Amino acid sequence: MSFEFDKSLRDLTQDGFAVVEDIATPKDIDVIRQIVRRVLASKDVTFRELGERTGTPQIQEVHDIFARAPEIQETDFFGRAKDFSRSFLRSADVLIKFDHVILKPPMSNRETAWHQDAVYAPRFDRFQRRVHWWLPLHDVTVEQGCMRYVPRTHHSTRMKHVAVGPTSDAVKTFLLEGSTVVECPVRVGSACVHLPKTLHSSGPNTTQLPREAYILQFAVRTRLPRLDF
Repeated sequence: MSFEFDKSLRDLTQDGFAVVEDIATPKDIDVIRQIVRRVLASKDVTFRELGERTGTPQIQEVHDIFARAPEIQETDFFGRAKDFSRSFLRSADVLIKFDHVILKPPMSNRETAWHQDAVYAPRFDRFQRRVHWWLPLHDVTVEQGCMRYVPRTHHSTRMKHVAVGPTSDAVKTFLLEGSTVVECPVRVGSACVHLPKTLHSSGPNTTQLPREAYILQFAVRTRLPRLDF
């Protein structure tokens, strides 16, 4: 593992999240941005709504970008993220388990609700050991809805979640009073990484620019399914 990842590996182990600086090259960002544009323009693409369906999109999500554009794996970002994930999970046999794009339109007051990614996976599963990457396709400030985390919640159990709203495809949980929240603005080329039970959310995009992020998960397959509490 390259030395520049050492601090991020320690942070991920300790806090359940980390910022990995300069993991993607300008070429990577351009390639992934073009792929995303192409996929979003496809006639058969399905948009999910993580806010609520009100006629105007609030937070849109599209799954399975990699299945439509496997050339993503040729980017330096994909290779570096996979190497980092191998090191953290202590396994050479990691695979991409899930990926998607999340889009926040400009001047939107809709937050991505607090949640744990683990609740979207089956309780009895072969893929509980995962590393989740969040790569913005541009600089992301607090005002534009950067990622935010509650440190060390990756050691917790699955929290109770409810639907974000009647017309939402997302779930939410509630932030405990007194929780420490760390906001993670990042420059283009840098990424956030977290674990399945790390409590996280992102704020509203109050700027004039859209917020776009590509997310992928690397996982290790166990021999037998495990029950996740």
